[in-house]
Amino acid sequence: AYWLALEGLGLEPAETLFIDDKPRNIVAAEALGIPSILFTDAPALEAELQQRGLLT
Repeated sequence: AYWLALEGLGLEPAETLFIDDKPRNIVAAEALGIPSILFTDAPALEAELQQRGLLT
């Protein structure tokens, strides 16, 4: 399903970011080269996005 979404949007895996609260989904996305974040709570997500330079 992830690959179909990438193809449908015309994106490369490195051009995306996958966020999910289920580790198995993170593993699947990362297996395709999709950068991923395991969601645990809003403050942790905010910190991770800031660390990646995606949120200021």
